[in-house]
Amino acid sequence: MAEPRPSLTLVLNVDESVATKDMRLEVDRSFGYVGSTVLRAHAPEDGKPYVNTIDFLVRLGNRRYLRSSDAGADQLWDDVIERWLYNQFYTVGNQIEIFNRRQREIGNPELDFTYMNVNLENGALTVRTRLDSNGTVPPELSRTITRLRAAYNEGALGDAVVAVAMPSEASFAAQAASAAEEKSAREAAQAERAAAEAAQEAERAAVEAAVAAEPANNFTEAADLVEEEDDEMERMRAQVEEKFALPKADFAIDYTQWTVVYADSSTRDFDSAQGAFVA
Repeated sequence: MAEPRPSLTLVLNVDESVATKDMRLEVDRSFGYVGSTVLRAHAPEDGKPYVNTIDFLVRLGNRRYLRSSDAGADQLWDDVIERWLYNQFYTVGNQIEIFNRRQREIGNPELDFTYMNVNLENGALTVRTRLDSNGTVPPELSRTITRLRAAYNEGALGDAVVAVAMPSEASFAAQAASAAEEKSAREAAQAERAAAEAAQEAERAAVEAAVAAEPANNFTEAADLVEEEDDEMERMRAQVEEKFALPKADFAIDYTQWTVVYADSSTRDFDSAQGAFVA
């Protein structure tokens, strides 16, 4: 018997300022093959632009795969859901990169996403994941969500769990602060290297100027001209790549610490590496 195949609905929740007619057309063209995709506009909140968020809705009818106590749930997760999540996260993340690169090339606004809400088993559990500074989706999240499902079934998270945010806001803030410190140290080291290279370049220029002042044979071989043209073409290609390439993410997010949300809206932070709540 053929394995059940989930389907995907993507809801791209964005600030109304970028939800133009042209943006909607580009989204339909770029994301249509990924799954059913909707661009939903939101007004600013508290005077600030809406935080762009992806709703990742897993569609598999009424099949149950979240609780191990349901017949066939573990097999369905192991054989279908986890692998499907990995593939879809990769596809969506890759498409966001392609979309934003094209938007940059044609001078149109990019779509930067801060969060992704993974809706499992028709809303039985929502996993709210923080995305990196490029707003892309790491496929490895599928494995983290599998560990979350295991903790959920073991009862380690407690009862009446409705959502889990990963990482916790406290963990993300600490990671961002650490990454900023490392970035400052790298930039200082790069500045030192640049100063040293500039000094070496000035020294070389002085030597070349002295050599140029002496009588020389100004005849240039054809092979030298071809080599200069090839070098120039390579420089131009590199400049184009640099101009339109997406920036690297500020840092790779560690999804170890979670915030568990309960039906009564209370929350607790959980360390998945330790398998225990954070004191």
